[in-house]
Amino acid sequence: MDQQYDALIAAGKEAAKNKNWTEAIAQFSAAIDLCPNLAEGYYHRGLAQFDAGQSQLAAFDYGKALELLPDYPEALYGRALVRVVLGHLVGAIADLTRLIEISPDHAAAHELQGTVLRKQGKRELAINSFRKAAELYLDRRLPEDVKRCLAQIEKLKPRTEGTAPTAKAENPAPLANPEQFYGQCLERAEKGDAKGAMAELDWAMQLDGQDGAALTCRGIVKLKLEDWMGAIADFNAALQINPEDMAAVRNRARAKLLGGDFGGAQTDLERAAQTNPDDPFVFAIRGEIAQAKGDYLGAIKFYGEAIERDDQKPKFYLARAQGYARIEELKRALEDYQHAATFYSENDQWDEYRKTLEAMKKLQSSVPTSAQTASADNTPAKNPLKQRLRYLVGGQWALAERLIDQAKDHWPGMPEDWYIEKVLYDLERDRPE
Repeated sequence: MDQQYDALIAAGKEAAKNKNWTEAIAQFSAAIDLCPNLAEGYYHRGLAQFDAGQSQLAAFDYGKALELLPDYPEALYGRALVRVVLGHLVGAIADLTRLIEISPDHAAAHELQGTVLRKQGKRELAINSFRKAAELYLDRRLPEDVKRCLAQIEKLKPRTEGTAPTAKAENPAPLANPEQFYGQCLERAEKGDAKGAMAELDWAMQLDGQDGAALTCRGIVKLKLEDWMGAIADFNAALQINPEDMAAVRNRARAKLLGGDFGGAQTDLERAAQTNPDDPFVFAIRGEIAQAKGDYLGAIKFYGEAIERDDQKPKFYLARAQGYARIEELKRALEDYQHAATFYSENDQWDEYRKTLEAMKKLQSSVPTSAQTASADNTPAKNPLKQRLRYLVGGQWALAERLIDQAKDHWPGMPEDWYIEKVLYDLERDRPE
């Protein structure tokens, strides 16, 4: 059996060398079927799947290899690389940290770590990683690899020459491009790292305590941290610097609402509406006020007006869905949840997409079967099962269809959704933590 296994692995490697990924995957799969408890087969199949563009499946195989052999260096590096491609930077750092612990001289691991740290905005740490990689490549007489790492270091160096880097250099320089900097801070908070965004904004305020845009941005982040009074204080300070900052006025209204000051919130909204009567956010906050007061029909109306003015904000749909759910218009609530889920899916916002699917599942349990059937759509953009599958294969629907076809070949004669659920079960079962 060992000879047969070795022959299959060798055949797979040869096929991969010739870039025949389909044949390589088939050979490695046969080796896995023969010896399912050996990590090598999963690693090589993961490598072939990655080269074939099947990143999500590659991650599953690398994860399986690491279950069988936790300190498998090649699998740790492979999964880290896949995680970078899939945008899972925290997971990539975890894999690279472990890899460097067991193989401190792994030059490629240090280089990839530098890439991830650069993406996270940690400039000094990224420079250190690229420098270490360059030293290791130099020891091995690999000049092109050394040049690549040195080029990354040059890009990351502070603009001011002749000064020693400080801890602050890890943050992007806000004064060079304020709009981009504040946008990155808000995006960071939106993705769940509100405290990290706060740290960057506090640093920006040290550079310029009279930066109204920084104060407004920090107030919005404080809203996410549920610090209503702190948010109001920042919005007040921003409006002292720029009384026409309607973003500060709108968000102060929301902070007042969440803090229980309905009258103050309404006053701010009226002021914002005088400046821009068609501001969709004003209608959305009015919807929040109505919902907080128990006026769900009024809330639905205001959210609908917000959507009429800007139909590209999934949060408007989610808010209206909650209003519909309150008055037991469950079919309409599901439609709004579905609209938001479609938006998140199409824009690869997978965390928000997952949360929306979870909310839909809870609501669907209380919806009559006939209502669910009436609103069903068999396209990947509308069918919740297909959306979940699209998420798990990293948006590669052609790959999902191949998996469904394989399931049909093995279990003919079943309903369409049965095959989707079977593929979902298999992928979620084998999905790495």
